[in-house]
Amino acid sequence: MITSISVKNYALIKALNLDLKDGFTTITGETGAGKSILLGALGLVLGNRAESKVLGDEKVKCIVEANFNIEKLALQGFFEEQELDYEATSILRREILPSGKSRAFINDTPVKLETLKELGNRLVDIHSQHDSMLMLNASFQLSMLDAIAQNQKERSAYQRSFEGYQTLKKEYNDLQKKLAVDIDTDYIQFLVDELEKAKIVVDEEFSLDEELKVLRHAEDIQSGLSLGLQNLQEEFGVLSKLHESVKSVELAARFLPPLDSLTQRLHSSEIELKDISSELERQLEDVQLDENRLNELEERQNVVLQLMQKHRVTSTQELLEKYNELSDQLFLATTGVVALQKKEKEIAVKFEELKKESQLVSKTRKATAQILQIDAQQYLNRLKMPNAELRISIVEQDKAMASGFDDVEFLFSANKGSKPQPIHKVASGGELSRVMLSLKAILAKTQSLPAIIFDEIDTGISGETAQRAAQILGEMGENMQVLAITHLPQIAAHGAQHLKVSKSSSAQSTETRLTYLTKTERVEEIARLLSGASISEAARKTAEELLVG
Repeated sequence: MITSISVKNYALIKALNLDLKDGFTTITGETGAGKSILLGALGLVLGNRAESKVLGDEKVKCIVEANFNIEKLALQGFFEEQELDYEATSILRREILPSGKSRAFINDTPVKLETLKELGNRLVDIHSQHDSMLMLNASFQLSMLDAIAQNQKERSAYQRSFEGYQTLKKEYNDLQKKLAVDIDTDYIQFLVDELEKAKIVVDEEFSLDEELKVLRHAEDIQSGLSLGLQNLQEEFGVLSKLHESVKSVELAARFLPPLDSLTQRLHSSEIELKDISSELERQLEDVQLDENRLNELEERQNVVLQLMQKHRVTSTQELLEKYNELSDQLFLATTGVVALQKKEKEIAVKFEELKKESQLVSKTRKATAQILQIDAQQYLNRLKMPNAELRISIVEQDKAMASGFDDVEFLFSANKGSKPQPIHKVASGGELSRVMLSLKAILAKTQSLPAIIFDEIDTGISGETAQRAAQILGEMGENMQVLAITHLPQIAAHGAQHLKVSKSSSAQSTETRLTYLTKTERVEEIARLLSGASISEAARKTAEELLVG
């Protein structure tokens, strides 16, 4: 249950700290006082998307924090899965910054909004003013049936199979599109054979270019090396002169010791030049003008460049990628039909597996539908609709859908002798409210929800029907926390506790507040609901009777 909620700078709420009680709590207030603002704030902390302009003061961040007692909800697994600290009293917090950015926390640990929403869905069910209209939506009808059926295990197994089925269908469609492309297999075979014969090597164009540069300039290289050697090794060359210099400096060093270091440097230079001379000789021996090798490399270079030009690529790497692409096309063209047939068989097998999974889901739905129709009838009888009939049609379709093979439709009749029709065609607003209240009451018992909040579930009902709706809400409050925003005195009087929403205005601002009412204050508030702004003694007396009743 929600034990407390704190709101700062949300819409018309400047600051609110509210301790919430167990059981059935009613919330009333004059039109425009901001009864739904509390729901909006609570929706934020439960993971709903922030609407624009939620900040009352646009320079200050909005903070909504709610404490929940989750001791009896077996949520330890969720906290472990999300790597969160589990606390019997857990705190959910949402912050909306002036920049528009949003932050979410569970027990002071930052979490994604999706995580906050997933936990929030397990803690509170909020029925807003317009949710009764969802009853007209087929997907909502199905989700309501599944929620009451508690068939998550069966639906999860089906969903896994459905995802595999969808993957196979996508692979089949992709393959079919590729096969639909008209290609000349003979020409592609020619291109593949040509590239295979060429035996292209990655970066081959660079190694060819380097070796050809040497062969094409062999004479220039030889001439340069020969001249270099000649200047080093001839009788009056560099090495000869350097050797004489070494001897001369050595002689002088006998009489001037500091010259020893220069002698050593000259020796090192002589050794280095002799080594260079030897290396030049080796290079000169290696550089040979080989016309056959030159012709061979030029032919190879022409082959590589022509293939690169032909396939409109700029490197041998891209050329090899083109070869792989053409090979795949050729393989697909020759084996694609067989692959397509194989994929068709896989889809057929997966479809049968999917049908078996769907039948398990459908079985839970049909069993629940039978019970739900009976239970809903009992609630509708209590809500002054003794002749109303709710029927749930479940028809198996041939097509696999994300939810299964079932087409689920709620059928309704308010009058005896009238054949049930699709509920969206025949139910009035008041009838929808009563059907929704009946289903929510059943859902609450089935799922043991910790808290449920109704925002004007009483739309379209009054009088004795309202009194009976109040009794149902009170019964729900015996097993869970129930909060109901209402404008009906019968429902307001039935709450174990009563909150009033009020709005105060000054020259600078308007502020919404919530306060618990004493018994005396409840009499006045219920009397206001009965008679309006001008409260009569008769209204007060009726209010007292409603509270006692």
